[in-house]
Amino acid sequence: MNPINCLYPYKEITYLYSFKEVVETLICASTYSGEVWDNAPTLKNVLDNAKINIGLVFNGLPFLTFTDASTYTVNANVENLWKLIKSRFYDSGFISVTEEIVTITDEDKRIIRKAFNNLMTKIALTYKKYDKLLTLYATKESDLLAQVSSQSVGNNTNASVSKRNDTPQNLGDYSDDTHATEVSRSDGSSDNVITSTSDKDTPIMRLAEIQNLYQNLLANWSNEMERCFLEEDYESWKI
Repeated sequence: MNPINCLYPYKEITYLYSFKEVVETLICASTYSGEVWDNAPTLKNVLDNAKINIGLVFNGLPFLTFTDASTYTVNANVENLWKLIKSRFYDSGFISVTEEIVTITDEDKRIIRKAFNNLMTKIALTYKKYDKLLTLYATKESDLLAQVSSQSVGNNTNASVSKRNDTPQNLGDYSDDTHATEVSRSDGSSDNVITSTSDKDTPIMRLAEIQNLYQNLLANWSNEMERCFLEEDYESWKI
């Protein structure tokens, strides 16, 4: 709780709550604090608690897979995004209210729901684009450990025959084999297989490259969430 304009008493006091404060105190159990923040809560845990505590509705989100009305899983890439959002924006302002929150009123619930709906909607609108690319990068990791190779396969059997004879050509047909004085033949077959391998980079270098691409893409996705947080930096209002 921080009155952000305490230096200007003629203005209405506004209490600015950080993203971490909202998630810890208002959505999840108060035990989510300090050193456990980096590992908990997951997005699924937040959604479960928000449904109970503030009446958040999220059935239509495309990154959730429901097996029945109450059982669902969260897309793995979205959970990774959520971890990055927590890391980047934990101290950013998330909601502002005109009265300090002691017990959560219906108006407080409305404000929190609106903030979380904005964040979930932004993830949903960008989900298809980023999930497809992130999944592609992840599935290609194992392929990058193999050598780069190419293969060339010959055509099916293809015989070439050349005949020559010295028989005078003024009478009869002397093109058959019995009149030939010289015969040559060459064959090509399908077992003419040439395989070449090359490695421009080592497998580890290729793996590192795809992992960097994955992390950069995830970071770009988290950039899309920035507008869901208040422009005021929570830290700047601490006294």
